[in-house]
Amino acid sequence: MMGLMSSAQKKMYAHSIIDDTHAAQNMSFQVLIGRNTFQDGTNRMVYRFPSPIKLENYEVGLVNCSIPNSFANISKNIGNADNVLTIRYPVFTQANVYTMQSFTVSFSDGYYDYSDMAFVLQSECIKRGLYLIGEDGKYTYFINFAVNMVTYSTQFFSFYIPIASEISGYTLPPGAPQFINPAIGTGIHVSPEIVVENKTFGKVSGFRQGTALQSRTTSDSFASVEGNLAASVNSPLAPQLNQIYAVLLRCSVVSHPNSLPNDMLALFPLTAQYGAINSYSSQSVIYTQCTSSLVSEIAISFYDEDIAPLQIVDSDITMTLHFREKPKLQQS
Repeated sequence: MMGLMSSAQKKMYAHSIIDDTHAAQNMSFQVLIGRNTFQDGTNRMVYRFPSPIKLENYEVGLVNCSIPNSFANISKNIGNADNVLTIRYPVFTQANVYTMQSFTVSFSDGYYDYSDMAFVLQSECIKRGLYLIGEDGKYTYFINFAVNMVTYSTQFFSFYIPIASEISGYTLPPGAPQFINPAIGTGIHVSPEIVVENKTFGKVSGFRQGTALQSRTTSDSFASVEGNLAASVNSPLAPQLNQIYAVLLRCSVVSHPNSLPNDMLALFPLTAQYGAINSYSSQSVIYTQCTSSLVSEIAISFYDEDIAPLQIVDSDITMTLHFREKPKLQQS
């Protein structure tokens, strides 16, 4: 065995720890896997041995792992980014005569809190000219999304859109559709409609697929352009911003017939906030048997608790693996 090792590996053996109290002559060694081993565009790190090594008499355990929490809560990979919402709004052809038109809201991959989700909704309104501009330059929108801490839920809101005679001091953005009723004096006020289209979006937002905040109408007059609430709806489910709760490491040199998956090295909780470093250190290393094949590298792959591949944005990851010879059975 020693003849196969480089001088660096021999040095690791010379400073190795004796882990088996029943067989003090067993040798062990550690491997530090650093961020320079990360394979761009994948969920893998690959550590290459200086020369091939036989690990059939060894078992391996995770000593520690430092990984940034850079995991998205809305993404195509999760399945909650595309065709999330349908927004319907009135387009008037003449006073009090309108049809409802619609557009779909999708999200780019990323981590969103509830104010970010509201910002996306407002950005889509800006893109389509569905807002009013006050004399002070402030934008007024007629749909909103917010968190309700009192009820442990989120909420969608829709507001009545004013008629033409009620928007003195406000202007429409260039190219805006005719979503303002051109009626003067009295007329129909219409609120937008919001429909949740994406089933998986419910986990992060709390809203089930098909939830609708339906359009409403009224002939009441309003003294103000803003805040004329037509309807609101609370999420029936508890919203959960974080979608990843644990990190599963799969390792190419691990082979255990009773594990699922059989190359599972470790599973540890993801407790750090988004953007922070999640530091895991094992109080008692759990060892798993190694493959009997001759290996030249160690490939570590990252998955979530549902064994779905993780999208690694920040690859500043380090970990330490500990290899030890399998404990020898004691003769009676």
